[in-house]
Amino acid sequence: METLGILLRKSDSMVFKAVGNALWEGEGVNDCWQHVRDSAMRRGGTLDSLTDADAALLDEFFAGLGNSGRDEQSRLFSVSIAALEDAQTQARGKYREAQRLYTTLGALIGAGICILIA
Repeated sequence: METLGILLRKSDSMVFKAVGNALWEGEGVNDCWQHVRDSAMRRGGTLDSLTDADAALLDEFFAGLGNSGRDEQSRLFSVSIAALEDAQTQARGKYREAQRLYTTLGALIGAGICILIA
């Protein structure tokens, strides 16, 4: 059976790989996540676009990861995935609103420049 660190390092996610590598060095999974989180959420980091609410969801996930039996871990994954899907749906809605706003704003500014030039 593979350890949590090995499984995390096999992930396609750079963040999970980083947590898995930190676990290799002997720290607990939540401590490893906190170290990765601190560097990844800085400006320009892998997770710099996450909101505080998004980060809190991941904090809850990593706090419970590896701390209980199989059924509880399965429940943790199900709850975390549902919460992250909810957050993703909300983020997409905000993106669509912002996209409409900036498209309209760009068209109005373009029209205003045309009026000023003419």
